[in-house]
Amino acid sequence: MSWMPHGACFAWNPIVLWMRVVADGCIALSYFVIPTFLWRFIKPIGWRAGMVYAAFATFIFLCGLTHVFDIITIWNPIYREDAFVRLLTGIASVATTIGLWRISPILLKHDE
Repeated sequence: MSWMPHGACFAWNPIVLWMRVVADGCIALSYFVIPTFLWRFIKPIGWRAGMVYAAFATFIFLCGLTHVFDIITIWNPIYREDAFVRLLTGIASVATTIGLWRISPILLKHDE
């Protein structure tokens, strides 16, 4: 099966195309910086909180990667790889949510 690049959906309109590229690039860059901030500046409260920080960092990094794939698919229809990255992002988001839910009593108690 042969797919079209996503740019064909915007009829290769340069204004729409480059607005998407710049927007997705800025979002991806921000998503790549946030995990660095989490790792360098936030001290986890115990190993469970550390695992949640790791889950957040992974989830946020993968969110950034989806935006990189959005840029790539404008010119190259690598939709299977894009879907795989999105599947990983979905799994990481569920794992992060479960971890946050489990440590929320610890975080709330520590905030008092």
